[in-house]
Amino acid sequence: QIYYNFVFFMSGKKAKKGVRLEGDAENLLAQFYTAEMHSYLEPSEAAPSGAFYTYAPSQRIPIENYLNEEDLSEEATSIESGGSSIEEVSVEPDGELSKCRRMFSFLPCCGPKDKESKSTGSTFGTWDGVFASCLLNIFGVIMFLRLGSVVGQAGVFQASTIIIFSSVITTVTTLSMSAICTNGQMGGGGAYFLISRALGPQFGGSIGILFSIGNSVAVSLYIIGFSETLADILVNSVGFSIVAIDEGARPTWDIVIYGLIAVFILLIMALIGVGWVVKMQLLLLVLLFITIISVFVGAFIPVGEITNTTDFVGFSNPYDNQSTIVHNLKSSTSDESFGTQISAFFTTFALFFPAVTGIMAGTNISGDLKNPAESIPKGTLSAISFSTVVYVLLSIVIGSVCVKEIPGMVSSEGDPGLLWDYYILTKVSLSGALIYTGIFAATLSSALASLVGAPRIFQAVCKDKIFDNRFFNFFAVGKGEGNEPVRGYFLTFAIACSCILIGDLNVIAPLISMFFMLTYALINFSCFAASTGNTPGWRPRFKYYNRWVSLIGTFLCIFAMFLINWWNALIAVFVLSLIFGIIWKNDPDVSWGPAGDAYEVNSTLKTLLHLRKNEVHVKNYRPHFLVVTLESVEDNLNLIKSIASIRSAAKSLMIVANILEGDFVDRLHDYTEAAGEEYFISEKIKSHLINVIAPSFSSGVRMVTQSTGIGKMSPNSVVVPYLENWRELDDEEKNGIVGIIRDSFRLQNAVMLCRRFDNLDFTQKKIEGRIDVWWLVDDGGYTLLMPYLLRKKKLFNHCSLRVITVPGTNSSPHQTIMMTKLLKEFRIDAEVDIAVADENQLTDDDIAGYLEAADLHPSEEHIDRVSLNC
Repeated sequence: QIYYNFVFFMSGKKAKKGVRLEGDAENLLAQFYTAEMHSYLEPSEAAPSGAFYTYAPSQRIPIENYLNEEDLSEEATSIESGGSSIEEVSVEPDGELSKCRRMFSFLPCCGPKDKESKSTGSTFGTWDGVFASCLLNIFGVIMFLRLGSVVGQAGVFQASTIIIFSSVITTVTTLSMSAICTNGQMGGGGAYFLISRALGPQFGGSIGILFSIGNSVAVSLYIIGFSETLADILVNSVGFSIVAIDEGARPTWDIVIYGLIAVFILLIMALIGVGWVVKMQLLLLVLLFITIISVFVGAFIPVGEITNTTDFVGFSNPYDNQSTIVHNLKSSTSDESFGTQISAFFTTFALFFPAVTGIMAGTNISGDLKNPAESIPKGTLSAISFSTVVYVLLSIVIGSVCVKEIPGMVSSEGDPGLLWDYYILTKVSLSGALIYTGIFAATLSSALASLVGAPRIFQAVCKDKIFDNRFFNFFAVGKGEGNEPVRGYFLTFAIACSCILIGDLNVIAPLISMFFMLTYALINFSCFAASTGNTPGWRPRFKYYNRWVSLIGTFLCIFAMFLINWWNALIAVFVLSLIFGIIWKNDPDVSWGPAGDAYEVNSTLKTLLHLRKNEVHVKNYRPHFLVVTLESVEDNLNLIKSIASIRSAAKSLMIVANILEGDFVDRLHDYTEAAGEEYFISEKIKSHLINVIAPSFSSGVRMVTQSTGIGKMSPNSVVVPYLENWRELDDEEKNGIVGIIRDSFRLQNAVMLCRRFDNLDFTQKKIEGRIDVWWLVDDGGYTLLMPYLLRKKKLFNHCSLRVITVPGTNSSPHQTIMMTKLLKEFRIDAEVDIAVADENQLTDDDIAGYLEAADLHPSEEHIDRVSLNC
């Protein structure tokens, strides 16, 4: 079957819907000429002003990234005309493929989900899978233990500004993330999947490793926060300690023991299944909501007896009988210099910003979502909006009922006041126990989300074989229907336990935040790069993004990194660069259509158009080679490698055209089976390869010399293997061979007949010897240029160069001097030698005959002469 589409030019109107017809070769032209275009339009619409038909074989656009073999077999069935419209696809039941969806299955937006996503039992949606996970990570320990300090240092106004500014960064990142994840099918791996498919395996693999390590270490950070709070409660309230400590000392071993027990329990929960994890997170989210509500309600309950150490005083400040919020509107450094105020602002920003870096929690489990493209944008943006409102309201409420510090008291950490008391929310809340419950819920939920997310990201990296070795392949294997990364769970558990045993992660914690920030920066840059690439495949369903906003988001993330800790930011960038370099060197064999490919295409097209204006000059002349072979590229591999060495030295174009003699239909199978550019890539030959079917070798060469190349990037040197058996050819074949040379000259191309290249051994580290150049006629230096370029390569640079010419009318010494001067003008170091005249010496008539052979009809005498001179 041959399918074709047609498009109407409607002069301002649009067709009712697209129609796809089918036909065979016999009636195809009849359909083309007799189709009544206006019969597909509404009666009231005018006839179209024109139309164009597009003919293409089935599956013309690569779709292997969107369909599996099972889906491809479905697509191979015949499609009846008059199928559903594109608009009807969006309302069909999930999992069913309408005729129209199959019709447009080669498009990223219409392709069915891959086989893995169908079989993994994805059951989570926007609110339970994304919204809840993000909120639980955003409402963390910073809200309970550091928000009061942020308000105390920055004041209510600046604290609200910091919260909003932080939310702007995360919102811009989410918009970029939403655009990427709605442009085609979203697979597992979260941020790694987004970045790798947009920027390629180098950036994606680097971020995948850093983000999975960051989440693994983050498990220990959250668990230590949980353990410290639990140990403080037990030591200070109950006086219980597992390991005896001195009064006032930090219960370090208690923290380690509680942490190891907690992370083991979380591991068991993760092994039970991600479904159990999500249900547990919903329960913890309810506890968080109750805790937050208790703070708002407790702020409006009248304060009891106020002493000279009371910091929770209510809306009226008893120390000066004014409104409490009036004193808390300004920052603690409002009376200092402007530079001091700016420094204090960014210091406070660095303290708060890690609180809002949990926006990737829903994306990390993208493989377990019913519809990631819909759930991730909605759930993440909703979580950011809701959390921003809650944080701003909490900062206002805290600043309205608590004082920064007790007047006249020399305070330090742990003393009353917003600036010093990290547990001040326990006084504002209806019950201090609820705040501790909120801290436990926040830390455990964040640890659980990281414990579930890190193995999934790492598994996605391993499955893509970016690092193709035993270690990574081991962790690529999943278990069960949901392909659970069980092995990754134990790896994350081991990393978390190792960090917990350290006990104090104040040095590592800021570095982990840098890894997160780098991820957000690259997500923004991915969106910018993809949208700037202007590829037809960039059609995200999420429209509320802007490439320039994404670029600004990239700089904001980098700016925030260096504000938080500049030297940790430098370390993070160095580690990213190191992993990037390793992946670049490994050169993984993947093809995801990253934005870099689009930039290369765009840049190439612009350069080709610009080259139209440039005239070839002797200073910028480069030999562009067209190497023609007959039937087999492999049999001429040494020749191709030699010309590739010259091409490399000249930084020029090289195309190998393999001619397949015979009838087009008869040789079509051989054409499809012939070696392609993949063969050159495997042989590390930097050249392009095309196969051409032609009635004869000479006619095939004529085809490619006329049509190969584009614009100024077209071959100007034709390289033809020397036929050792030319004497056995008939006259027609001999005429064809000489015709190749003559026609190449007429097309203003140089010709190189290459002989005995099979004797070269390219496995050697160097080839020693001498390159002799027999310069018979003045060709402008082309003949001298080839050995000069060849000697620039390491393999041939130990060879000497000798130029041999034949005596002319001048004496030999005088001709030697003239030739030496000419070589000096050419800036080529070579020995000059004049051939000794004997009975076999070429005469002027021989040389003239060589020149005549290019323009005269070939004869056997001419062929002998050309052979002798070449």
